Parts: sequence; C-alpha cells; structure tokens
Amino acid sequence: MFAFAVTPMKHAKAYGQMAINTRATTADPHGLIEMLFDAVDEQLAIALGTLDTGDAERRGKAVSKAVMLLQEGLRGGLDLDKGGDLAQQLDALYEYCAARLVEAHTRRDRAIFQEVRQHLRTVAEGWKAIRPQ
Repeated sequence: MFAFAVTPMKHAKAYGQMAINTRATTADPHGLIEMLFDAVDEQLAIALGTLDTGDAERRGKAVSKAVMLLQEGLRGGLDLDKGGDLAQQLDALYEYCAARLVEAHTRRDRAIFQEVRQHLRTVAEGWKAIRPQ
C-alpha cells in the first residue's frame, strides 16, 4: 500500500507553485513586476468569481492577497525619490486600488472590482510595452 494519499488537486497546486517559484527566481526585475500584475489580476478574477458563488471567505482571501501584492509588491517596488511624478502617481493609484478592493469586498460590488481590475490592467499593459530589449 502507499504511505500517502494521491490528491490530484494538491499535486496540481504544488506544481503550479513550483512553476511560479522557478519563474520568479529566473525573471529579471521587469519580469518580476509583470508577475506581480498577473498575480493581482488572478486574485481579482477569483474575487469576481466568488460573487456568483457567494463564497465570502474565498473572496476575502483573494482580496487580502491582492491588497498585499499591491502594497508590498507594486507599491513597495516604487522608488519615490528617483521615480518622480510617475512614481508618485503610481503610488497613489495603488493605494486607491487597495482601498477600493476592501470596499468592493465589503459591499460585494462587482463594478468596483472591475474598475480596479481595469486600472491595473492599463498600467500592466503599459509596463509590458516598455519591456527592455
């Protein structure tokens, strides 16, 4: 008999986490920011999905992760001294988005989630467009 239970979802999740970790250790700084944008977008997709299922706990976890990625990842990566007006504006946008996500979760407001998602997708598209060669 096997000494462990085979759980396909657990293995898929572990494989996905390993792939993310591998990607993060090999990515350049520009690529790491792209990964942060992708991770926030993924959490927003989860949060939006829970509005249909009513899973408030899962939505809360997704919002918490998205806020943490915004605050510690995207905002934390800004150089407010050297980045000038653009860094200041991005800092304000990320702070605004984090606050709006908390409001969206509390109010279960799809429009707010979509608003934040669109703001961040616009910035992410711009970031991807300036990728160094």
